[in-house]
Amino acid sequence: MKGIGLCGAHRTGKTTLAIAVSAKHRIPFTPISTTQVFRDHGFEPNQVFSIEERIKLQFKVLTHAVQIWEKAVKSDNLWICDRTPIDMAGYLLADVTGHNLSEPLEELVSEYLYDCFQFTNLYFDYLAIVPPMFPLVVEEGKGYNSTGYRTKLHYLILGLVSGLTSSPRAQVIATILSQTDLDLRVKEVMNIIF
Repeated sequence: MKGIGLCGAHRTGKTTLAIAVSAKHRIPFTPISTTQVFRDHGFEPNQVFSIEERIKLQFKVLTHAVQIWEKAVKSDNLWICDRTPIDMAGYLLADVTGHNLSEPLEELVSEYLYDCFQFTNLYFDYLAIVPPMFPLVVEEGKGYNSTGYRTKLHYLILGLVSGLTSSPRAQVIATILSQTDLDLRVKEVMNIIF
């Protein structure tokens, strides 16, 4: 069975929310650790990457996640995940500028975005967009601690999700608006299903 995917920038409470939904509604939680993938390849999430490094890492993160989603989708249960291909596409696009892409890199970015849309349709029935409502807290080993970067990611993710709605297999999409109360966020996620 396909899953519920929480989309959003870093430090928006996606993992906390996924764990809470899992505990309250007995929906298996399928975590994705992008930090571990970065470290396995000699990088830290908060370091500055060249666009070539970012593209290579994003493909590795997506491959790692697909292996986990493939196992989850084979179960008969609805499941929830704190990462989606849409977030991953957003992170890549956040680092793309008109000055850092050669033609071969543009082709890789297009291929990556295509893969992200395909895997979203393949593994997720429900997407919930989690906007940045909480103040940023510095935590070792986590991504950029910039409010502007996080806001940029949020709007990139919104745009990517809107691209899904025009596909023949559009997802059921909800935006969790201005809720910081965890119980209310759990309720809003469940409202997109029932």
